[in-house]
Amino acid sequence: MGMDSTFEQHKKKRYEQNGYYISQFVSALIQALLLSQALFLVIAGHDANFDESGKISTFHCAFIIPAVLFLTALILFARYKKLRVVNRLTFHAWLIYSTTLAAMTPQASVVLGVFLITVAVAFYTRRGEIGYLPFYVYFIVMFTALILRDGNELPFYLQSLPNFPIVFDETIISLMIHLPIMSIALAWRELDRSVKRPAPLGERIPLHVYRILLVVFLLFHVIAQGWHLALRIRVFASSTYDMGIFTQMYHYMSRTGLPLTTLERDMLLSHFKVHLSPILYALLPLFKLFPSAWTIQMAQVFLTASGIIPVYLMTKQYGLGKKARLVWTSLYLLLPGIFFGSFYDFHENVFLAPILLFLVYFIAKGSLAGTAVFTLLALMVKEDAFLYVATVALSLLFGSKDRKMTTFARKKATALAIGMFVVGAIWFTTALIYLANHGMGAMTSRLNNLIGIPKLGLLSVIPTVFLNLTLFMETIFVKSKMGYIMIAMTSLGFIPLLNRKFHRLFLWIPFIAINLMSNYEYQYCVDFQYNYGSHALLFVLALLTYADYVKELQGKRQMPRHGTACIRNPSLTKQRTPLLNSYPRIQTSLKRTAVSSLLLLALVASSVQTTLILKKQMKPLNRIARQYAPSYTETLALLDRIPRDSIVVADGLLTVHLADIEQLYDAIYYDWEKDRPLPDYIVLRRGAMYCYEHYDTMLLSGFREVEDMSSAWLLVMKRDH
Repeated sequence: MGMDSTFEQHKKKRYEQNGYYISQFVSALIQALLLSQALFLVIAGHDANFDESGKISTFHCAFIIPAVLFLTALILFARYKKLRVVNRLTFHAWLIYSTTLAAMTPQASVVLGVFLITVAVAFYTRRGEIGYLPFYVYFIVMFTALILRDGNELPFYLQSLPNFPIVFDETIISLMIHLPIMSIALAWRELDRSVKRPAPLGERIPLHVYRILLVVFLLFHVIAQGWHLALRIRVFASSTYDMGIFTQMYHYMSRTGLPLTTLERDMLLSHFKVHLSPILYALLPLFKLFPSAWTIQMAQVFLTASGIIPVYLMTKQYGLGKKARLVWTSLYLLLPGIFFGSFYDFHENVFLAPILLFLVYFIAKGSLAGTAVFTLLALMVKEDAFLYVATVALSLLFGSKDRKMTTFARKKATALAIGMFVVGAIWFTTALIYLANHGMGAMTSRLNNLIGIPKLGLLSVIPTVFLNLTLFMETIFVKSKMGYIMIAMTSLGFIPLLNRKFHRLFLWIPFIAINLMSNYEYQYCVDFQYNYGSHALLFVLALLTYADYVKELQGKRQMPRHGTACIRNPSLTKQRTPLLNSYPRIQTSLKRTAVSSLLLLALVASSVQTTLILKKQMKPLNRIARQYAPSYTETLALLDRIPRDSIVVADGLLTVHLADIEQLYDAIYYDWEKDRPLPDYIVLRRGAMYCYEHYDTMLLSGFREVEDMSSAWLLVMKRDH
């Protein structure tokens, strides 16, 4: 028994020693990379990173690789000799590079991005005080927004991107609303000295107020989101991409069990040859009961709202009080990235938010069955869902001792994380092989902006980031993306930046890789479907970080004991005790106030930004409903007269309402030169005649208007036989 115990201790010590050596090497490599990139900027200049001939130049390879190898060896040697120069070197290496970049970049948005990373690095490496952080963040953001938002010269490589502002008006308004609320709350707290130790303001608000807040936010989430999605269908604003495709696909699934569609690629094709998404079958029973576009549209609302269940369970698992649980659950419902993800109609990514939240919860709870089920469900969403599973797996692998992250025993957590990663990697590889050989191929083109070695495909993004870090930094913090970043950060009160644990840094990966690395505009639009997974994991990171600070501050609520000198000399006790005790108490109070104010910022910013963006989104729909949209009932009745066994070519805004037709094609993408039977009917909008490039071809092919099936808005044409 004694020998077994000794062996286990030796094994554990060896394991920790290996982990220490790996972490030392990785940190030295990162430090060397930052220093090398700073030196390259100084020597080669800023424009050398934006060479027209490629993302990685010969100069990058010749300079960066030897410099990194040399500096890594030098840093490791300095650590071996225990030289003080390497103390806190990560933070200082980042400061050297970020200062050099900020001084040389023409983009004001990059300066703001550098500041945000600097805050995160400072908290991660130095565990700094947070008392003044809300004010600091507020003034920096407002300064950048108001002074520098128009002074933003883009490098030529990024000039084709949209000219979005650095900070959107909705974000500025939310910050302006938050400041007086926070000031009033602080003033109230200081003036209300009716008791010796006044409770924080949040603790004095009755519990039922928080419950009402949750109910109000839930109703707003369901009604406002549902109304917008319903209105899109009613005013014929939902188009082929993607609502028409999925509606036709569900009709095919209902009849044949197969996810077929003729709309997606102008031919009869399985949707699984474009994206592997078995999760779509989860809604098939509901669609069979109610076979309509409205069914899958409304399903999105309840799918996103269902995320409140794992969120509430997580807050309880992390040890938060009832009031904090209700606040965080309410916050989830109004997160812009979650709320607006469905505003371009249905997409399979909508499953990601609740599934990933349940996955994180079951890992925290220590449920093997729950973890396995939701890992598989996440992978079934789409082939690239592996990234989300891998992110969670890496967080678990390196955070197996984090009792908030998981209650699994360390060995079990490590084995589970490796298993999740391996299963995900096998699924991802199989999916890519299938799509390459039997499908339409994986959509890697959206990262072409960072693919420096085309032969390597997506893998070449890694050497591009390593060798040309400046291009990467300017790409993710370009002006058009900064406003999106600020919406995400303010909606979470900047709390993800305060994380102090290495393994949780992996939760940033989807936000960076999915939303920021690509220059494809829709990847970083808050009202598009690429936000669900990344914003759900950022929410988890914010919640974990907040729970850490709450636990830390609760442990400091006890009054500090008197010093030994005071105990020996009672006369000194009366004089010095207030002085000795006041500073730690004030410091703790200040931290608690700062954390609470950041949570308040998250709640205010999410509410204000979601409300204002919703108002902006509803405005054109209401205008269409009042001025342009035809009678829904009358138009639907005309469309229903088209025989469902016909071949139909229709306008992109009408395919949703004709999706039960098996051979249905979009008029814009229909190829008239293909060797196939001509369509029986063509259904167009009269007001969009200029959009139809092949209208003359239609007339020459013998198509004529069917007057009793047309209207002032709708044009139905039939071919003369």
